[in-house]
Amino acid sequence: DHVAGISVVAPDAATADVLATILGLMIPADAAAHGEAEGVACLVIAPDGTVTANDRWRSLPGGHATPHQVRGRRIR
Repeated sequence: DHVAGISVVAPDAATADVLATILGLMIPADAAAHGEAEGVACLVIAPDGTVTANDRWRSLPGGHATPHQVRGRRIR
């Protein structure tokens, strides 16, 4: 398992749900990149707690979370 948790923000809930399921099967860096290519915001948490966010996620209000806001982990 490559992903402990994933959040996707898309234009509608069905799209977010489908993409979260699909992207959750990838390694975090690939999931974030594919999310970017699909035009959605994506935040992925690996089993070791490493957090990976794509540019669209970081552009969301509050998407620039500091490391202490995400369980003490650095955001890539």
